[in-house]
Amino acid sequence: MTDARADGPLFVHTKTVLPEWLDHNGHMNDSFYTYVAGYGFDGMMATCGLTNDYRAATHCTTYSLETHVCYLNEAKLGEPIDVFVQVLDADAKRIHVFVTMKHGTSGNDLAVCEAMYAHVDQDAGPKTAPMPDDMQTKLFAIRDAHATLPKPEQAGRTIGIRRKPQ
Repeated sequence: MTDARADGPLFVHTKTVLPEWLDHNGHMNDSFYTYVAGYGFDGMMATCGLTNDYRAATHCTTYSLETHVCYLNEAKLGEPIDVFVQVLDADAKRIHVFVTMKHGTSGNDLAVCEAMYAHVDQDAGPKTAPMPDDMQTKLFAIRDAHATLPKPEQAGRTIGIRRKPQ
């Protein structure tokens, strides 16, 4: 993954659609978009120091609090998915991200995922807990670099049936 930059979301990794990710329609099942997005978040946080070694040593991790996914195009067997993460906000305990999944060849948007995560001390309950200072420093550098980026169109949306007044 690249360092924080102000000109766009961070490229985290590329995943390839596997046979077990397909649904009865022959394209990637909706749950695997969330799977891919979640590992995108994990990749971004690993650059801040939230690694498997950190989890093992501290019993601290992140928990998902809320996730919203918009499915834009189909991903089919063997197709590459490039994953990008934009940090919309963060504080000592919470991280608000926007993950974009693009087709690795065409560049078309496949899906976007807005999510809120909390840093959690599993030995304390589990209970939310501040991230270590060095982790906060790295995360806040990404947040600050992304502060000038436009807010993604789908960020902050609510779900519901919208009816026109009669």
